[in-house]
Amino acid sequence: MTSTTRADAPRVSEPKQLANWKVGAAMAGVAGIASFQHSLLPRSSTQQAIVTVGSMALAYGVGVAANAISNEVDDATGLDQFGSRAAVAGAGALAVLGTTLALRGRPVGLALDIPHLSLEAGRTGAAVLAGGAVLGAALLGEQALVDRIQDHVPGGAATAHAAIFGAAALGVGAMVFGRTRSSAVSVEAERAYLASTGGAQGSSANPVAFDAARFDEITRLRSQMTTVPALRPGALLPDGAAGGQGVKFLNEATPAAEIARVMGTDAASVKDPIRIYGGMQHAATHEQLAQQIFDEARTAGAFERGHVILYVPSGTGHVNPMPVAATEYLTGGDVASVAMQYGDKPSIQSFGKRDEAADLFRRVLTKFSDHIETLPAAERPKLMAYGESLGAWGIQDSFLTRGEVGGIADSGLDAIVNVGTPRFSKLRADAIGLSGQRLDDAGRMFEFNDVATLKALPAEQREGVRAFLLTHHNDPVNKISPRMFFTRPEWLAQAEHGTGVPRKMKWYPGVTGVQGLVDNANGARVVPGILEKTGHDYRAEMAPVMSEVIRSGASDAQLAGINGALNQLELARVHAPAPAIRIPVPVPG
Repeated sequence: MTSTTRADAPRVSEPKQLANWKVGAAMAGVAGIASFQHSLLPRSSTQQAIVTVGSMALAYGVGVAANAISNEVDDATGLDQFGSRAAVAGAGALAVLGTTLALRGRPVGLALDIPHLSLEAGRTGAAVLAGGAVLGAALLGEQALVDRIQDHVPGGAATAHAAIFGAAALGVGAMVFGRTRSSAVSVEAERAYLASTGGAQGSSANPVAFDAARFDEITRLRSQMTTVPALRPGALLPDGAAGGQGVKFLNEATPAAEIARVMGTDAASVKDPIRIYGGMQHAATHEQLAQQIFDEARTAGAFERGHVILYVPSGTGHVNPMPVAATEYLTGGDVASVAMQYGDKPSIQSFGKRDEAADLFRRVLTKFSDHIETLPAAERPKLMAYGESLGAWGIQDSFLTRGEVGGIADSGLDAIVNVGTPRFSKLRADAIGLSGQRLDDAGRMFEFNDVATLKALPAEQREGVRAFLLTHHNDPVNKISPRMFFTRPEWLAQAEHGTGVPRKMKWYPGVTGVQGLVDNANGARVVPGILEKTGHDYRAEMAPVMSEVIRSGASDAQLAGINGALNQLELARVHAPAPAIRIPVPVPG
């Protein structure tokens, strides 16, 4: 008898495990399709390529990890490939259920809420890994189907694969692009808003031209102004130490004759406005700088004007010229604009300067408000504060030590205007919530998307408001956060997500986060000659909003004239940049 050894026994082939790269490639394909959906702002072709590649890279890594886990379960348990993927998907589903229950009822946290953050990340990670396991099972099924039909179709296996994957891609595309969120605003409201976001002065097809002759005349009139103390000998805050941003702020003061021309008023009824800029080089400490700013303002006669506005700039010290000039026009020059510098780097690099911004603002505000309290009631100017983006965050942080929103009423300020508040401002989040766009419970802070919303606020509520927050629904600075990579933001989940947010915008893990990075880059991109009101661009709304806050009573024609002048002011920075230091022409007599 011949014995049969193990080596002579017929071999039974085992099914080869699904390659990790296949699941990674499939998930990358899904992410690539999803990357083309609309986000808050339009993207260029180059930016779209970056978003697509970034999204696909993230998805590929997740797909490889999901399938590797499934293969490990297969090896460890002896389950077949479908069984191992079903086990991973089931475990993922249980993890999603558990984290969802743990998160139920918890308030939406900010960036440093670590326990909340971990639960959100865990829930999304479990869901994505489970999806990868299901996708791996689908690929196994696809291969089994191809094996059955390849001998019956022209081109064999290649044709079968192409047909199945093509149909799958069409299905994914239909799900991504074909479904409008039920919580989106009405089509009519969306169209009306989009129609209103175009250039209020000029358009991409017909931008406003620079009026060199008018600029030369305004420059001549500015050289005769005596209400910018930094340009006079003996100034406490001399022009030479104001820095580049300070010089721009000082050099762009609006002459009285120009105010009268634009507003169509009698020249005798207007005056040259006052501008004061406290730069970092003017003093060694915040207390010294605040004192010098106050002393300069008092010497210049700032407290004899009808309005005094404190400006907290961006990280570089830049003050948006639009609200400053708009208020000079609206008040007939009866205003003193006072700016203070706390940093010299771009805002994206200056998040750590928020405490310094808040500290300097508090010191200046205290000196100004205390002095105004000593004046006879009939002679007290309206005291206001303006901050945009990081400047708005700095102003709001200054009230965290004053009893939250209640501190605004006791600050001595008649009004605060904050534009494009960053998402992570704690005062805003605590007072009105991350979803925003409402009146806070104390009736002190009101966030609105446009001037029409402010006008619609009932008069009895309007009287109590001290902080006016202009924030576009589609401003990425107010909407985007790292959480978007792994959790759906509340503004894409609430019943009404706001005009300007695309109707078909939906959240996808990873993909929406990558889109948000590009949206942030596009948010503040402006085109000189075209004033717009969308994203982080608020230029076209400065005149009407400031008019509403100070109750100027300006007509629509006057507001349009101001916007035209503001457009020329911006164009002047492109076509006729100001010198480093301007030497004023002596005024006879």
